[in-house]
Amino acid sequence: MDIRELQLFLKLSETLHYTKTSHLMAISPSALSRTIQRMEDQVGQKLFFRDNRGVVLTPAGSRFRDYALSVLEDWQMLQSDLSEESRDVKGELIVYSSVTACYTILPELLEKCRQEYPGIHINLRTGSAADAVAMVMNGMADVSVAAEPDSMPENLVFLPVTSTPLQLISPATECHLTDRLQTQGTAWYDLPLILPEKGLARKRLDRFFKAMDIEPDVYAEVDGNEAIIALVSLGFGFGVVPSLVRENSFIQEKITVLPDVLDLDPYNVGICVNRRKSQTPVLRAFTSLLAGSPEEGEFE
Repeated sequence: MDIRELQLFLKLSETLHYTKTSHLMAISPSALSRTIQRMEDQVGQKLFFRDNRGVVLTPAGSRFRDYALSVLEDWQMLQSDLSEESRDVKGELIVYSSVTACYTILPELLEKCRQEYPGIHINLRTGSAADAVAMVMNGMADVSVAAEPDSMPENLVFLPVTSTPLQLISPATECHLTDRLQTQGTAWYDLPLILPEKGLARKRLDRFFKAMDIEPDVYAEVDGNEAIIALVSLGFGFGVVPSLVRENSFIQEKITVLPDVLDLDPYNVGICVNRRKSQTPVLRAFTSLLAGSPEEGEFE
């Protein structure tokens, strides 16, 4: 069982799709199937369940994934230790980010990385900001751009980059919602709200509503701040989003901020790293590019 086979296994455990994995890893589906079968024979357990509905990891497969991740981390560290200069650091870095963070937080950082460490290959994956911490915690990403959790998991390292307040937004144009707020004196929390279905903002809002004994009128629960802005701009309700997202939205002129009506702590936005992985050479190199980054050993 070699490094390439472990990489194929990990990619399949991520995509849970043989054809997609074959395309991404430049291998034929039949060769991929034979590789997985050979690994299962060596392990002595089925690593995947496969039927007409799809592919899922078996319990043995989940344990083997942890092993494979550990082996690849050790391999990357060995490669780096054998290099004579920092610019010789080589390896893949899986970075998870929301779309907004891709054009606000990441550009300068990735440019620095390409200049200082050209041997690091960035594998960028995008998705909901609410999933950023989980992606690092479960090993599906090496680094994520995330808001600092209210309760920091023991095995998570957070490196701050910026801070952004949470803002209550409403449609910019006059509609029945703004009319009820401005002329009828209706409180904002009695109007339809577009809420995030999960994540840090939802937790803080739920605590706020509970402390204020408010039963909110929830019009919709959506995945992602961009979706909140879109529905608010169309007049379906009010919403709460980070200022950083609003300021970079291409439809920001269609929404407006209601000031001084919401008492929520601001987001601290930064880079999340799994503490267990933090001393791998590639991650040490990447985090060294952050202003005020920890010295080697400070993660421990």
